[in-house]
Amino acid sequence: MQQLEDEGHTGYPTADLVTYASKLLEAEKIIISERIKTLLIENHLCLSASNGLLQLPITTKAEDDIAQSINQLISNPSILPPIILDKAFSWVENHIGFKLTSEQVNAVSAALTQKLSIITGGPGTGKTTILLAVVKILAAKKVRFLLASPTGRAAQRMSEATDVYAKTIHRLLNFDPLTGGFKTCKTHPLKADFIIVDEVSMLDTSLASALFNSLPKNVHVLLVGDVNQLPSIGAGNVLNDLIKCRKFKVTRLQRIFR
Repeated sequence: MQQLEDEGHTGYPTADLVTYASKLLEAEKIIISERIKTLLIENHLCLSASNGLLQLPITTKAEDDIAQSINQLISNPSILPPIILDKAFSWVENHIGFKLTSEQVNAVSAALTQKLSIITGGPGTGKTTILLAVVKILAAKKVRFLLASPTGRAAQRMSEATDVYAKTIHRLLNFDPLTGGFKTCKTHPLKADFIIVDEVSMLDTSLASALFNSLPKNVHVLLVGDVNQLPSIGAGNVLNDLIKCRKFKVTRLQRIFR
């Protein structure tokens, strides 16, 4: 199962796992099947209630933590100051020097009004412009916000695009190399009213769990990424799964500016 996770799978059908393990271990399928039953009894493997796939317990917990954290997030009220959107758009367009498209207006509106929103689109569709607009409006309203991305290079591009310092998610959550965990967590959450995460297609299940567990209940979260670009670093397909669940406002950018 760990080897399958290294290949990107968070779960695997029982029959397929028997075949896979039988070839890998050069053991008969009946022996593998019996061993899987024992591992389930001893809680070294889990059977996902949602799709019937076998998983490692740590992965099951990570997925459950993501779901619980998001449900808590969207069920708690916003603490952002009042924002009159029409005036905000006029003001920000004046500051960035050009007019936002209707798609971009919808994306910024969703970010400022929804506790969790998602922006997805390919290269050149204006995701960076939206980030810049949101950041300028938040700064003008004196909102505490944080910018993050899964990798150092992506965080650097985010900083250059917004003129605001962005961190890697590991740095944002205070990764502790001694324990392999994060100092920022559910009991010591992030101190922010708004968090923007870019290149979310690279976010795997384990890192997504750590990120969502660290969120204060009143924070706004804006996730940005392209489901067709930059696959996750580890196992899972978090951005695509969040889009498919249809619980959040998703803005799909279609117009290409390059």
